[in-house]
Order: sequence, then structure tokens, then C-alpha cells
Amino acid sequence: MSLYGVDMGSAASGAGASSGVNAGVNAGKAEAGGFKDALSAASTKKSSAAEQLEAWLKMTPAQRMRAAILSQLGLTEEDIKNMSADEQKAVEAKIRQLMEVKMALQREKAGHPAVV
Repeated sequence: MSLYGVDMGSAASGAGASSGVNAGVNAGKAEAGGFKDALSAASTKKSSAAEQLEAWLKMTPAQRMRAAILSQLGLTEEDIKNMSADEQKAVEAKIRQLMEVKMALQREKAGHPAVV
């Protein structure tokens, strides 16, 4: 006889019921252990995107603008460090120029007059 999906015939036999229940409990424990392990591994590792977002949020507006310009130019801070002094000066001048243009556009967009 079946009650709520439990076979009463097996439950009456004693040993068969307990071994079936124990097998189910042990399988649940194994699954829970695997899930806990996966959850632990996932929570200890930050994804690259999450790390990048966190770094971006910690930047000042000027740092964000510089990072955006470097990205447009296809450069990284490491690339600039590896350049000669003359190349660094040229890149920094280009970055400054592009920052000034972006700031002027932002001021204009906000309805403020351009600073000369």
C-alpha cells in the first residue's frame, strides 16, 4: 500500500525501509557536500568582470576618463611604462588633449560655456 509516495509494504519489513531511507539520506549528503564545495569555490574566487567593476568604481572621474582614453588608444598603463621617455611624453600629451576635448564636450552638454 502506498501513502504519500511511501511504499508501506517496504516500511513494514524494517531493514529494507531503513536501508532505503539511509541510501536517500546519504545521497542527499553527498549532493549537499558537492554543492557546498562548489559554493565555497565560487565565493572565494571573484570573476574577472567583478574585479574590473570593483576597480572601476574605486576610480575617480579623472582616472575613469584616462582609462577610457587608454582603451580607445589600445594602450594600458603597462604599455606606457614600457615606452621610451619621448614616447611617454607624446602619449601623455595625446591623453591630455583628449581629456580636454571630453571635458569641453561634457561642459557644453551640461550647458556651461567653454573655458578658453
